[in-house]
Amino acid sequence: MIAQLLDEREAREGFRAGVFGERLRFMDPPSVFGQSSPFLLEQAIEPSVRLSGLKQAYRYSAAAEASRQPNFAAAKLKLLPPQKAEDSHLAELADLSTIMLANNIQRPLQQFYRNLAQRRMAATLLALRLYALDHDARLPETLTELVPKYLPSVPADPMVADGSPMSYKPHRSPPAIYSAASNAYMELKQIPPSSKAQDHHGQENVSEGQKPKDQ
Repeated sequence: MIAQLLDEREAREGFRAGVFGERLRFMDPPSVFGQSSPFLLEQAIEPSVRLSGLKQAYRYSAAAEASRQPNFAAAKLKLLPPQKAEDSHLAELADLSTIMLANNIQRPLQQFYRNLAQRRMAATLLALRLYALDHDARLPETLTELVPKYLPSVPADPMVADGSPMSYKPHRSPPAIYSAASNAYMELKQIPPSSKAQDHHGQENVSEGQKPKDQ
């Protein structure tokens, strides 16, 4: 389970597939006037509409590639700037037709990295549980004690730019691990020594919410 949570290839490919699906809307944008539009006017503006749609499609392609970055800060740098309407009225109308279809691509990209943070926190909590079961319900002082037996390495927080690991509060009640920039956290209740054997088959006691305060 830990290895599956830390293997993010499928999650990244799924995000990119979704973005490419959204991109298709701009490859053949609809008429800005609808079926009742004057034929000559529609013919005159169609090339501008298609060009504007291609500009939006390039933005979505950049977002798909941005998801390959190790963290959200690096991914944001790969995004193309928002499309701005051109000066001429014809081009402005064409741009408006595709800008209305476009979503703020940064938001789903940010949520994608938050989801990665949740996966990494869950994997770390499972490793903490296994460590506690092997050490008479005692938790490690630092996450580095989980390496390499329980984790291949300490997971980095994908919401921070410097590659810092997930934050860990072993003396908080209950102990918690959280993503500093996203204000998301998960809690782990101490394992009673008397239930050590049974807990090998139990479920993780996890809570999610805002970043905990130091105690």
